[in-house]
Amino acid sequence: MKILLIDDDRNMLSSLGFLLNEHGYTDIILASDCRQAREALKENRVDLCVIDYALPDGNGVELAKEIKKQYPQTKNIIFTAYFTDTNPDDFKNEAIFAAIPKKVSKLVELIQKK
Repeated sequence: MKILLIDDDRNMLSSLGFLLNEHGYTDIILASDCRQAREALKENRVDLCVIDYALPDGNGVELAKEIKKQYPQTKNIIFTAYFTDTNPDDFKNEAIFAAIPKKVSKLVELIQKK
């Protein structure tokens, strides 16, 4: 499985990449904004995108919609610190496979279920 991690926090990107690698996911691409994500998608067939909601050049939901339109086979997970019990509807969209709070253990659990 090829995974594209998209987050503007470089520490989060490297931590996620390391953790996923430790769980056997070794085909990982890192992007720190929407532009880099678009470039990576043009060059690679990606199975899963893990997208931060707040990016410097856009938001994760809009990027997920764009990805789903251009690459319908790709699943998108919104992985965000903005997730609360009061706003899960903000992330309900056919382009989004799941939206979860920014907790690495939840992400690994979700990917393993996929």
